[in-house]
Amino acid sequence: MAGTDFDIRLKKEARTQLQAFRNQSLLRRKFGDDAVRLYDMIDSSRSVSSILAELHMSEGKFVEILEFMNNNGMVSAVPAGEGGTVPTGEGQEKKPATAKPISSAPPGEPEPEISEGDKTDPDMLSPLEKILYEKYGMVGVKIYNLIDGEKTAEEILKATGVSEARLVEILEFMDEQGIIKLEKPESAEEAAEKEEEKKEPGREPRFKPMLEEGPEEKPYIAPPPPQKEEEKEEEEPEKEVTLVDVPMMEKLSLSNQAVLLAELAVKFGPAARQLVNLVDGKRDFVELALATGLSFFEVDGVMAYFGKKGFVSFSQLSRDDIKRKYGEDGFAIYKRYGREGILLYEMIGKEASLKDIIAKSRLEPDHAVEIFLFIHKVLGLDLPLDRDEIYRQIGMRKPSIS
Repeated sequence: MAGTDFDIRLKKEARTQLQAFRNQSLLRRKFGDDAVRLYDMIDSSRSVSSILAELHMSEGKFVEILEFMNNNGMVSAVPAGEGGTVPTGEGQEKKPATAKPISSAPPGEPEPEISEGDKTDPDMLSPLEKILYEKYGMVGVKIYNLIDGEKTAEEILKATGVSEARLVEILEFMDEQGIIKLEKPESAEEAAEKEEEKKEPGREPRFKPMLEEGPEEKPYIAPPPPQKEEEKEEEEPEKEVTLVDVPMMEKLSLSNQAVLLAELAVKFGPAARQLVNLVDGKRDFVELALATGLSFFEVDGVMAYFGKKGFVSFSQLSRDDIKRKYGEDGFAIYKRYGREGILLYEMIGKEASLKDIIAKSRLEPDHAVEIFLFIHKVLGLDLPLDRDEIYRQIGMRKPSIS
């Protein structure tokens, strides 16, 4: 932050109370208590110059501390137009400027032992306390019991005599194990509401324990009497049907395009050329068969050949796609007869007669008659129509049943 603009405003970047406490510890070890007071006073509603004036700190040291905080991701500048009445540190409560140093064991000296009077029979510990006892001994249990949602990290340090690093380690372990909850800072709106309610002055970050509770007792509710299932109209099971594919041409090099055009002319003829020209990643096999007059067998042959060469890729229409594209009636027919059913359904009203429909569908006549009878049923047509009538219309004899 060389050439610091003292009119800017800063905000803290600590996302958890534990992270804010760690920042305070790092600043105290690097610069002493003045740096902690500076950190605590950072508020998105205050300018840097007002903080400097209140601290009575030399400008050189002030800038050095700000540089350190900025380089370590502890603070960031508030963009113009933001801030205003946001409390210190985006919800981190403001500590009085007369903060006292946190007591801890001097560097290189062992952690102080818990006195005999603090020792407890492990068999008398709760399940959560036993986890901490096995990991950290009675010091872990004592720290856990001191966490009540009111005591600050400084107060816990003083009560236990452990170092800051040790306390951070134990708190992080309890957080990971779900023993305590390290809450995120309040939002600006929540903090503003608390400010309006004029609650007691803020203190250092606090840690809340997770309560050990037994299973919640709920009143017994008798299950409702079994209801008689409504008689459902028996539906014929769906048959295994041919799905509807959608082909898409891949991006081809000039040499592959030449191969494609040559093989279309030599192997498949002009109808196949028309088919390939219609492939756009939107038209499905039903639409391609209708547009070219080719049978599904012929469409499958051309697409399979070029698909193996990597010229064409395929996707399938889902049931929802079928409903959107061909409607509820089309979907009902598709469920029973697949793409062949949709092909005949789409041809109704577009051809002069039933005979033309079956002929141009290129489907096997007996199978086409069966599909058409089902379509007639789905559409709920009042006109009397049976298998014999269809065979008479198309000029074919009804096959005998052996």
